[in-house]
Amino acid sequence: MTDPATAAGPAPVPVRARPAELVAQAGLPAGVAEVVLATAAATRLWRSERADVTRELCSHFAEGLAAGRAPVELIADFGDPRRVAVLIRRAKKRNRPALWRLWVQACKGVGALLLVSVVLYAFLAFRYYTGSPTVAHDYAAELNAPIAAIAEADRAWPLYRQAVAAVPKLPDVLTARWGRIRTGDPEWPDAVAYLEQCRAALELVRLGAAKPGLGAGLPTHAGTAGAPLELDAAMSAVWPELLSRMRQLTRLLVEDTWRAEAANDRAGTVGDLVAIIRMAEHARGAPFLINDAVGVAVLDSALQTLGELMDRSPALLDEAGLVALAHRLGAFSGGGPVVVHVEGERALFRDMVQRSFTDDGRGDGRCIAAGSNRLYPTGSGAAGSATMLDTLTGPLAGLVSPGRRRTVEEYEQVLSLVATEAAKPLYARTFEGESVEVRATGDRTVRPSPMGSMLVPSFIALSTQAELITQRRDGALVLIALELYRRASGGYPASLDVLVPDRLPAVPIDRFDGKPLKYRLRDGRPVLYSVGLDGVDDGGMPPPDPYGNTRAAHWLPPAQLRKMMAEPAQFRPGLGGDWVLWPPIRYDEDGKRIDE
Repeated sequence: MTDPATAAGPAPVPVRARPAELVAQAGLPAGVAEVVLATAAATRLWRSERADVTRELCSHFAEGLAAGRAPVELIADFGDPRRVAVLIRRAKKRNRPALWRLWVQACKGVGALLLVSVVLYAFLAFRYYTGSPTVAHDYAAELNAPIAAIAEADRAWPLYRQAVAAVPKLPDVLTARWGRIRTGDPEWPDAVAYLEQCRAALELVRLGAAKPGLGAGLPTHAGTAGAPLELDAAMSAVWPELLSRMRQLTRLLVEDTWRAEAANDRAGTVGDLVAIIRMAEHARGAPFLINDAVGVAVLDSALQTLGELMDRSPALLDEAGLVALAHRLGAFSGGGPVVVHVEGERALFRDMVQRSFTDDGRGDGRCIAAGSNRLYPTGSGAAGSATMLDTLTGPLAGLVSPGRRRTVEEYEQVLSLVATEAAKPLYARTFEGESVEVRATGDRTVRPSPMGSMLVPSFIALSTQAELITQRRDGALVLIALELYRRASGGYPASLDVLVPDRLPAVPIDRFDGKPLKYRLRDGRPVLYSVGLDGVDDGGMPPPDPYGNTRAAHWLPPAQLRKMMAEPAQFRPGLGGDWVLWPPIRYDEDGKRIDE
């Protein structure tokens, strides 16, 4: 009897069967089976495709065996399985869906693009990190030239340095209000005792202030090779510490002025005031913004102290002392408006450029790793330092950043426009203090480079302070002229025009409206004032609080405050009134004005 299982034939092979299962089902000889399996594996096709190839090969060899051919002969006629697999793979891939062929081409394109990008990035990185600057100009030495022309005996800084070393430690009881302590304050006895200990230091300061120039130079070379030192590093090594010490000595002189007042020491009072003014001139001995800022602050201390003295003890200042102060104030900044220097910032920038770009010998070059993060900070790290992100994006930044010539031209355009505007009095200015977009005359607009963007706000803010200190300096000169006139004639003049030309070369202008400085008599005493930020003459009446016209000018740009003044009154409390230059306006601890 026939076995039912045998009669049914071999078990069916699954559709997704493996090649080994298909070969076993076909019952091929061992050598033939190995050729079939090797060929199917070498095609590296999809699993379903390899199954189809295996079925086709099994069918091919089964037909040959059925025809009576020997396995060895069939294998020899079949050829190299790897070569046959390549041919089969090509044929099968041609029959695949169009969408798959499109995907393959897209992947190849992306791969090629990625390869090109990697090669390009490698090339840019090589150029970026191997490029070297040509440091050909020693800007520190150039800025030192005027200092070197000052004879050693005419230099103030050695004496200031000795004075700083001779100043004893400030007692804790005086620390909080040092520089603002007056006779009658609880700290006054301690202040007088401390000033007595500082007599030697004060004498050194006065001797230094009498010298023609500060005489503090910048280091110019670094290393054994004598390479020019980076100007930013040279400036940072000298001026911040030096100017801080000068501010310390200024506060010492201010307090000694009040000691001299209490002791009725006329010579000491004038000597201290003249020394402070001279220190302000010395602080501006280098053409950097930081020097101008400190010089303005030191002069402001002198003017505030002089104004208080003229209010409290006018008789303490005799005619010779007033004339000496007038001459010293009149000579400040060459007798004209206090200006902000641009030479130092220009030199700083050009030194950065020569260290940050290659030099093609024709005024152009490309940005390199040595200075990209300094000139074009990404925001991920401080200028001058590089983070991992800066390192990776640096070559790309170097590719898109402007070249050397364009970078310098953009900076010079902005610097020229800002310097021209800043040289105008406040009433004639057209830009805003925080703007980084500077408009020239006409329809031309210049947008500064990143370095220019950093320069503009600080430059404009400082130039505003310079205008305000010019106004206060001019007011002090008028005040001195009024006092000399009173002593000579027995009363104050009805108009400032009477002071010209004997005691004033001309009546100073109001920096806020361009007209002569405002003057009137109130209860027999002179009132000197400017119309202030709103441009309205309120008859010399100050604002009701310290954040109005009198002091607001010190913390907001004029254009911005004029915008505020255009708002309804409830949105601009305290911004009315005039900027009273003299007599001094006093406020209580709550910020309210004290009327006398």
